[in-house]
Amino acid sequence: MRKIRLALVSLDWIRPKDPLTNLGHASILATLQKYNSNQLTFLNDHRYSVKYCPDVEEFSENVVKNLIYDEPDLIAFGVYIWNELHTQLILKKLRKRIKERDYISIGFSGKGRGEGRIMIDYLRKPLILLGGPQISYAPINTLEGHYPDADLFIRGYAEKAVSKVVETLSTHVTSSGNMTSSYQFATHQQCFLRPISTTSSNISNPTMLLHKIKGLHQRGHPDLGIQAAVDMESLPSPFLPVETLENASSLDNNVSQSKLVNSPIIPLSNRSFIRWETQRGCPFKCTFCQHRDTYTNRQALSPPRTLSEIQEITSSPVNDIAVLDPTFNSGPNYLSTLDNLIKYKYKGKLSLQTRFEMIKPQFIEKCSVLVNELNANIQLEFGVQSIIKKESLVIQRMNNLNSVKENSSLLRKNNIKFEISLIYGLPHQTVESFKESIEFAKTLGAEKVVAWPLMLLRGTELERRKEELGLKEETLSSVDLDSELPKERISEGIPHVVESPTFTKGEWREMMRIANEL
Repeated sequence: MRKIRLALVSLDWIRPKDPLTNLGHASILATLQKYNSNQLTFLNDHRYSVKYCPDVEEFSENVVKNLIYDEPDLIAFGVYIWNELHTQLILKKLRKRIKERDYISIGFSGKGRGEGRIMIDYLRKPLILLGGPQISYAPINTLEGHYPDADLFIRGYAEKAVSKVVETLSTHVTSSGNMTSSYQFATHQQCFLRPISTTSSNISNPTMLLHKIKGLHQRGHPDLGIQAAVDMESLPSPFLPVETLENASSLDNNVSQSKLVNSPIIPLSNRSFIRWETQRGCPFKCTFCQHRDTYTNRQALSPPRTLSEIQEITSSPVNDIAVLDPTFNSGPNYLSTLDNLIKYKYKGKLSLQTRFEMIKPQFIEKCSVLVNELNANIQLEFGVQSIIKKESLVIQRMNNLNSVKENSSLLRKNNIKFEISLIYGLPHQTVESFKESIEFAKTLGAEKVVAWPLMLLRGTELERRKEELGLKEETLSSVDLDSELPKERISEGIPHVVESPTFTKGEWREMMRIANEL
């Protein structure tokens, strides 16, 4: 077995109170720490914020320099809509640097005639691995075109797949006959590991096995479009101490005894705010949302893990939790989660993304206990998006308006705060229909009504239908925007829908102004 040098890169949209490590990144780190520690000789966690990045060229150059310094075998990036530009520039610069070091060495061993073996050294040129929503929701056979400088792509939940990649690359492969590949590194690690292509069946290479990993697409192989899955029961928590398993080789082999207990990836002892999850996937199929494609992969974290995290949270300074579950009040365990928050007397802020039509009396009862008995600050977030039938149909986000009215009244009676979010820039929308949705939302008694501009996320149905619907996008910069518009309402450098058959760009800017005044 050879050990791998891994650089894990996170290019995040970090807001002032966010932890430096996002939850997805931390979950991958915890998984590698638990299952792959004996296969990693070096693991560097590169974390950057791209929210305020005035010079993308300079930023990208600095990231590349830091990566080159690490001399990794594998560089893994999480790619999101907000870091697409940064990732593309980094990959281009990184590949240029790598090509400058493109060589291998071949040697011979053996004492007598007929006893020789060919020894091949794959010197350090890194494989580049991409995951995240921009990869997960890319249509089949488009990944290599989108990212010509990457080697490996993971669609779906990446924890198990990344673990499998490390396991595979660390495998010592001995070929048949008298030929073998040694995978030895240069003495001072002056260049990087990168596989070479060969047609000889007598030269084995662990990278030849990578395409067999579920959810992983390897350049040059057929793109099957398969999503990686993960057993949520096997995932370690980034908020709890992580056990490293002796001789464990993957998430499918976790029977080994504990060897070492490591500190949490996200320690709670020094922070007041966290992002948290109790389940993944969503029961709905909104055409603007990438969560719709996780419908068949909905999974809840195990109740014992959620309970342990609640115990850790309530004994820490954490007093502000943003739950990332796309629809918290769905699935099998959300009521027991609230029960445990009550049991351990959580008294801080709790933000939950919820659906009006799925509110049950028990849900209101438990939220009421948190608010009225424990003085917790519950903030329910309802994505109504639009009340206009034609707009709602095209985004597959119909609202039962009677249910919305009834449940908003119950929330107010129980002192449970909630906010309503809408979208502007929708197909068939007009300035007047946008105003109509706003007026309805204001009648519900929400603490806040907010509106966000429509972005066509990769792989969504709206993105696929944008030409049919006549949706025109534009990448905005601060020069395009009204000076008084809060930066958090518009993502600079990201395409927004600014024109359609039912609104001009000028009318879109009017909707933007109205949203700003909410």
